Amino acid sequence: GAISLQAGETVTCTFNDQKDAFIIVDKVTDPAGDLTIFDFDTDYDSGDIDLADATTPNNSGDLDPGLYSVAENVPAGWDLTSATCDDGSPVGAISLQAGETVTCTFTNQADAFIIVEKQTDPDGDPTVFDFDLSYGSGDADLSDGQTDNSGDLAPGLYSVAENVPAGWDLTSATCDDGSPVGAISLQAGETVTCTFSNQADANIVVVKQTDPDGDPTSFEFDPSYASNFFLTDGNSN
Repeated sequence: GAISLQAGETVTCTFNDQKDAFIIVDKVTDPAGDLTIFDFDTDYDSGDIDLADATTPNNSGDLDPGLYSVAENVPAGWDLTSATCDDGSPVGAISLQAGETVTCTFTNQADAFIIVEKQTDPDGDPTVFDFDLSYGSGDADLSDGQTDNSGDLAPGLYSVAENVPAGWDLTSATCDDGSPVGAISLQAGETVTCTFSNQADANIVVVKQTDPDGDPTSFEFDPSYASNFFLTDGNSN
């Protein structure tokens, strides 16, 4: 701005420019559009970022070339399924070059669960019912009113089957998302409750007694629940 040029002198003025460089942090969730706020620690700018899936990705603003890091504080109820930068750098050591824009994407999946619930008629029966599961330990044992929680599962198809004990009928087996119990379609962030209802067998016994005892007469009975039958003294249906 004030070059003092002398007779016979050649003055060379050199201008050095560095192209702006940026780090973009993008938040992706499964299920998409979730409003949960995720907190990030950075070693540039203010050192803190808060993003949700629908939020505009965070732009660092112009940074000098160098190594930088971004770390997510994963909230309860979520799994961090991937954290990648489009230049191949690890998120903990982002190699930023002059003129480069590096986008680092953090993808989280919401926890998903299957709840198996047992109901009996009569209510409160202590019988223990055995279930075969396609997840976890593969087995659950439940009596009336008890539930089994799968723990966090990846989205996918799962199945639950009850081994019906003698003396019981399985009257219904339904899942609250509409899935059949043999093909439960579990989505990220979903809790599916499958309820198995059993009814204890019930019987009517008709016993025939005569006076005099041992009379051979055959008596006909007309039940409302079955076809007619005949009994003699001491016999039962």
